[in-house]
Amino acid sequence: MKYSYGITSFVVGDIDHDLGGNIKDELNLTAGVYKDTIVIEEAEGTETEHYVEGRKAPVVSIDEAGKTTITLQFADTSAKNKQRFMGGEIQVINDIDNWYAPDGNVAIEKYIIITTKDGCVMQFPKVKVKGRLTSDISEKGIVLMSVKMTVLTPDYASFKSIMVKDPS
Repeated sequence: MKYSYGITSFVVGDIDHDLGGNIKDELNLTAGVYKDTIVIEEAEGTETEHYVEGRKAPVVSIDEAGKTTITLQFADTSAKNKQRFMGGEIQVINDIDNWYAPDGNVAIEKYIIITTKDGCVMQFPKVKVKGRLTSDISEKGIVLMSVKMTVLTPDYASFKSIMVKDPS
């Protein structure tokens, strides 16, 4: 029996289209992930049935897979992490990184690798990333960055949209 749980690493990188879609500039952001917030969900697909007069059973049934999403929150709300998941610009003023939000919608795509404590490796070669700040600026609160990632089909034939390496 096999149980996957917890994470040992959450790696984010850019997609290297020149090298067949591999990961480049990878960075392990595990220490910045807010505890117990990573959720990977595959939505239920749809089934469309087509009928003709006089028949109870469909003559054609078309299945469409549901999309896969990854959601999590980051406690690391540094300027670099905001830019990584929300876009925008960073300007250094008096040795301090200052983040400036983008003017409009930005398209950010990343490569994600998640490794669980039991050694299972989940690779997502292409995800669309959208981040937003959720603030609880109080004595006991913390500012978090909520990130939603939609798994996309890679532009290259060498990868599938999700590759899972199970060590068992």
